[in-house]
Amino acid sequence: MQAHDGDAAKSLAALSSVEPVRRGLKEVADQDVQASIGNIRVSPGYDDTIDQPPLQSQTAPTREGGTRFRVVRPHAEGGLGQVLLAMDQELGREVALKEIKPQYADIADSRSRFVFEAEVTGGLEHPGIVPVYSLGAYSDGRPFYAMRFIRGDSLKEAIQRFHKAQPLQRVGFDTLEFRQLLGRFIDVCEAIAYAHSRGVLHRDLKPGNIMLGKYGETSSSIGGLAKAVGKPEAAADRSDEATLMPPSGSGSAPTAAGCCDGHPAYMSPEQARGEIDQLGPASDVYSLGATLFDVLTGQSPLKGPPMDMLIRVAGGDVPTPRSLNSSVPPALDAVCRKAMALVPADRYATAKDVAAELEQWLADEPVRAWTEPLSVRLRRWVKKHRTLTATSAAALVLIAVGLGALAWQRELARRDIEKEQTETIKERDRAESEKQTAQAVLEFVENKVFAAAGQKIKTEDLDTPLRFAGLLTHRYRSWTRVFPKSPLLRLGCAPP
Repeated sequence: MQAHDGDAAKSLAALSSVEPVRRGLKEVADQDVQASIGNIRVSPGYDDTIDQPPLQSQTAPTREGGTRFRVVRPHAEGGLGQVLLAMDQELGREVALKEIKPQYADIADSRSRFVFEAEVTGGLEHPGIVPVYSLGAYSDGRPFYAMRFIRGDSLKEAIQRFHKAQPLQRVGFDTLEFRQLLGRFIDVCEAIAYAHSRGVLHRDLKPGNIMLGKYGETSSSIGGLAKAVGKPEAAADRSDEATLMPPSGSGSAPTAAGCCDGHPAYMSPEQARGEIDQLGPASDVYSLGATLFDVLTGQSPLKGPPMDMLIRVAGGDVPTPRSLNSSVPPALDAVCRKAMALVPADRYATAKDVAAELEQWLADEPVRAWTEPLSVRLRRWVKKHRTLTATSAAALVLIAVGLGALAWQRELARRDIEKEQTETIKERDRAESEKQTAQAVLEFVENKVFAAAGQKIKTEDLDTPLRFAGLLTHRYRSWTRVFPKSPLLRLGCAPP
């Protein structure tokens, strides 16, 4: 740095020609140092593998020779192999370089399984499966293969992050975050369905084996437990994809009967019982259901010692998502339970069927695994027909308002009629009372006074006041003519 005025780029460029210094720096066990020297462009004609022990070489020769991949730093470690971040010097890109662990390097079965894993992964060309760029071996014969390096988290980490941010027993299953997480799981189902269409079983599906890129990538690593089993003739006739035939031979490295590799919490009952010959697509469907269980609850279906989990899985003693979290939607709970059914025939027939069920749920459509109550169907109908529902509701409101106004008008009219009827009744009663009074007076006059004159009053003459008044006037005049000197006139007892 001092020789180049503190310019790091010039220093690194000069370092590329100082070969002993480069070799010395490669022995420094520091990731930052290794990352720095990994970016140094090699001088023409320089062979970075000179005087390097095969097992500690930082360069991975291809089958044709040369120095294509340069290791930058360790990245991850699995059961059979370890993954290194490396630079592809031919194309100038970062790759994930997977090599078999040294302790398995001399075991023929392990080496065969490792190579088979690379061949199967490389033969499955699907957006949801990590692509393989190259397969080769070190000078000692130790195999390695380069594949796409995905920056991001595993599905397990994404699940834990989502559930950690949610209130206890009140997970937001209607949130955008959950729908995105479920969408990633659907991508996994599609990738596994493709693998099945090529006659390949995964046998080790779990959230930790699924990588989520920062730009929507969802990639599943096939792993060393994959098995090429072919596919039924009927299925082969319907598929556009041919059965995958790995160059090193069909099938996988032999698995002893009664052996059950993989994570016990995510393996199928038949796999937990060691019934290797019974494994089929339904076994991966079960593992998908167990992964969905993790998505819904934030934890694996079972916990505890491996042997205890194996016994419980083999006997179907697995909890349901809603038994751990009552807020899990019943439809998703039913899909998960069907995928994890104890009997393979009771599960979904294919991984694509699982994806289709979840897409139905995301689209707010009914799923086959759950019989919906009437209230849920009614809510869905209302939601789907919002315009019609809003128009109908508005019409009902208008009708209700109109009927209310009409009822009020009728009530007012009824009150007016009742008032008029009451007045009429009162008037009639008053008139009847006056009529009875007048009848009594006239009868008195008729019987006591006019009878002597031989005159009678007719009942119909009492119907109206005018006729009654006229009658009285006529009677009065007649009476005064008959009795001109009657004492009743002087006493005021005569009719007016």
